[in-house]
Amino acid sequence: MLNYDKIFLISDPCLNRPFRGVIENSDLAEFEITRGEKTLNEIVLTGWKTYDVEICSKENELIDQKYYVLIITGRCGFRDYSTSPIIMDTIGITTEPHLSGFYFKDDFWDGSDLFMCNPNEIGQANMFKFCTEKVVRLMKKEKIINVEWEKTTDFTMSISLYNIELSEKQKIEMEKLKASR
Repeated sequence: MLNYDKIFLISDPCLNRPFRGVIENSDLAEFEITRGEKTLNEIVLTGWKTYDVEICSKENELIDQKYYVLIITGRCGFRDYSTSPIIMDTIGITTEPHLSGFYFKDDFWDGSDLFMCNPNEIGQANMFKFCTEKVVRLMKKEKIINVEWEKTTDFTMSISLYNIELSEKQKIEMEKLKASR
């Protein structure tokens, strides 16, 4: 079984702030336009590759800076909701059942430092990006501040808000939670 305490979800809430490192924009599913003081090739991590790109202004003038497309190539299984325990958590002022943790189908992960979920059986994909503890340590060492990290075991998701279909075991767990309130 994977040690999910050493796997982190990557989020970047500070997209509109001045750039201070490698990961700048993750609006798109698999790549980010990045720039930085360090050459990306100096970073010893797995699960990614880059391509040089040219960026033009709104006036179609070439911006004279070095930019890259960062593609996350590492993969893991899609989210397996059935393995997440149910907890009570708060959204705003209401407390309701949530799934706790983000676990991969069949515990599949290719071992890359940066990775994303494979599509599920019907071809649906999500935009979650993950990294290892090694990446978190490196980014903190490099003082990259416009990225947030959350352990996959700490991640919660509202069952009702996302209309998540529960396993039989989870349904029983949910009934027990409701009865204890």
